[in-house]
Amino acid sequence: MKRLAKILIITAIVLVLALAVGVWGLNRWLKSPEMHAHVERELSKALRVPLKFESLELSLWGGLDAKGITVPDQKGNFFEVAGFSAKHSILSLLRGQLVFRDVVLDSPKFIITQRKDGSWQTPELPADLQAELDAKKKNKTASKNDQPKSPKPEVTATPKPKKGPEVSFAKIGVTNGIVELIDKDGKPYVSATGLRTMLTNVNGENIEGWVSVARLLLHGQFMLTDLRGIVSNTQKGFIIPEMKANLGGGTCVVGFSSKPDQTGTPFTTKIKLDNVNLSQAASDADAEPPNLEGTLNASLEMKGIGDNRKTFTGKGSLTLRNGRCREMDAIRDVGEVFQMEQIANFAISEAKSDFEIGMDRVFIRKLSIEAAPLGITAQGSVRLDGNKLNLTAMFNADEKLIAKQIPELQKQFLPPDEKHQRGVAFEIEGSLTKPKNNLIQKITGTKDRKKQKVLAVESLILSTRPDKQPDKPDEDKPEPAPSEKP
Repeated sequence: MKRLAKILIITAIVLVLALAVGVWGLNRWLKSPEMHAHVERELSKALRVPLKFESLELSLWGGLDAKGITVPDQKGNFFEVAGFSAKHSILSLLRGQLVFRDVVLDSPKFIITQRKDGSWQTPELPADLQAELDAKKKNKTASKNDQPKSPKPEVTATPKPKKGPEVSFAKIGVTNGIVELIDKDGKPYVSATGLRTMLTNVNGENIEGWVSVARLLLHGQFMLTDLRGIVSNTQKGFIIPEMKANLGGGTCVVGFSSKPDQTGTPFTTKIKLDNVNLSQAASDADAEPPNLEGTLNASLEMKGIGDNRKTFTGKGSLTLRNGRCREMDAIRDVGEVFQMEQIANFAISEAKSDFEIGMDRVFIRKLSIEAAPLGITAQGSVRLDGNKLNLTAMFNADEKLIAKQIPELQKQFLPPDEKHQRGVAFEIEGSLTKPKNNLIQKITGTKDRKKQKVLAVESLILSTRPDKQPDKPDEDKPEPAPSEKP
């Protein structure tokens, strides 16, 4: 019995010593320059960007501690953060893997600069790292098709790295991040502050998690606040089920999904705006006051392939309430004809439109604008880039207003409808930024601009005559008695 106890004690001591020596050796191996270089390479491949570390410490018990992390890009850094730390799984290390848990980056900064060709891209990996990723992807595809694996391409300019443990992440978080997009002219394009994320399943091709942004500014356009939602980039594609944000005192909800295939990058998107004040949205972004003001509700469903507008299809609707259009030439001209300032200002009580998208065009099935005492209805199409506007429209006004303000021109209008509105048809062409119309021509019955003004003035003078009856011509009136003549 004593002999057995002695054997067990000796065995335990040997095992403890062996374990101690193994831990000591494993810790030295983790701290070696070769392991540091390997971790830097594997992290770069996992994140698809060329990471650089000012210092990196890796130990068995302390985990990973990195300082001065940057990603060079063009003239500056695409990414920079003071440092981060992360724990790793010892059990996974014994299996030949290095799995980091709960990596949190505090106050990182991302700066994305637009390329000269107009594209937005993250920095490219060095040729040797990209070759390793391409070879790995090719081998996976070959194995699925039961084909022999292709040999890994070797880059002679860089020595082949020593094989080390596979590196992966369990979670990556960001707190208080900043993102800047700079256009090719060096001007700020998009700014995001208060970036927070927690990404899980970060293992090369798969990224899933949630993202929130306190403030996202598209310079000179609009600003979103409290942006939040779930994102995933897996074999199923890049998916944002629902991203919510505040915009102009209202809300904006966006959904998006895409997955590259042989045809390109098919996508689907849904956008919904509720009670968005257009003036407030512009003011929040320090933008110029918009030409169109009011409270907007809108929805859009669209799908297509990449940026090929000819593949875009979809439908949508919009409603604008309590609006005003400051630079609507057609209505301003009508205001001059009617000699009414309130018409020239064109206050819109409500505007509605249903539209469809296809063949590189937006087809406006029905557009109605109510701006008492006026109204406009229209239908037609406009190209997706805003050019080639082609609408047939109807201008409507109250029959009493027409009879009072332009009695000599009322013959150009249709008979009154059940709402006592009289209309005149006209066309709108040109582009969204520079529309052209022939409304005044239709109202006055002439293309000559001088004659249009003369007719408008004559009609105005006629409307101010107290003895003028708008529904009867002058020649039908009896001559006044001699005693009644002035």
